Amino acid sequence: MKLRNIAVTGIVMALLALPGCSWIRKVTYPPAFTYLEKSDITSSMMRMADSVRRIDSILISGDIPSDKQRQRIIEDLNTIDNMAIALGAGTQQSNHLLIDEHIDEFRLAVRRAKQDVENSPPRYYRVGGLIGNCTSCHLLR
Repeated sequence: MKLRNIAVTGIVMALLALPGCSWIRKVTYPPAFTYLEKSDITSSMMRMADSVRRIDSILISGDIPSDKQRQRIIEDLNTIDNMAIALGAGTQQSNHLLIDEHIDEFRLAVRRAKQDVENSPPRYYRVGGLIGNCTSCHLLR
């Protein structure tokens, strides 16, 4: 009976401590630090991957994209850029060193690709390069 009470007390204490973890991070990390939860990273990467797949499916045919497809590419590039911002682009630091090291460079590539697509006439070379870079970097993931 005593062992059971100890176990129940331990479980209750552990459950009460869980919400405290985020509070501890707020106190222990500097204000410019962004703590990225694994679920947030996964969610953002999945949304980017969906956009990359849509863009790739448009470009893979080798035909010049229609105006509707061009607009879809621009929307997907915006989504990719927004997800990159959510992952801590700029001067923010996070607990994910690989993202910190490459996110600004990645966002620059996305913005340049988007500018090329928005030009008249549109150019898709950088978009293809961006898609290739995503694929080659994440090939094993």
